[in-house]
Amino acid sequence: MDTTAHVDPPGDPERVRTLPRLPNGSRIPWGAATLTNGQRSLAEPDPAKAIACLRFGLCWMCGVQRGRHTARLLPPVAAHGQLVADPGYHVECAKYVAVTYPRPGLCLMWITKGDDQARLMSTPAGKRIHLGLTPYDLAVYHDGRLLDLEAAFPAEMLDNPPDDVEWRAALVIVTRHLRSQSARQHP
Repeated sequence: MDTTAHVDPPGDPERVRTLPRLPNGSRIPWGAATLTNGQRSLAEPDPAKAIACLRFGLCWMCGVQRGRHTARLLPPVAAHGQLVADPGYHVECAKYVAVTYPRPGLCLMWITKGDDQARLMSTPAGKRIHLGLTPYDLAVYHDGRLLDLEAAFPAEMLDNPPDDVEWRAALVIVTRHLRSQSARQHP
């Protein structure tokens, strides 16, 4: 048996290392549904676990209570309406998910601090979570790679916004976030 095939990189959160694996070696999120054939599905959330994540502040990836910070991974366009399907992660688990299961294109890691006022809402697209808070911190991933916010979204980009809807939405959110951070640092 090849014992090097599934070696965890040193940066993986300890709580993620205890999760079962898919045949390709990636971890199965705690919140993933178990299908009728007994298999776990990355694409299908377990509805009871999604509600438990919201009600008890559990991490979608590892199932452990989140604590002071909550991170959510979402496409930039969803951030404008603050309606997402993501029930929340520990910051470390969100980083793991953003890199291990990269979404095509841009992905925001929206981090809130203190009371997580997210609530479940019914929408025409199904059940969604309203974020309720502006982010305390923000990270942007592109195809699983963390971007430097100021380099990826320079101030000059505001004068000539990109044509791509995702990048344009991310530009607005990142610019608002950077201004908010600056105001907090220099009141």
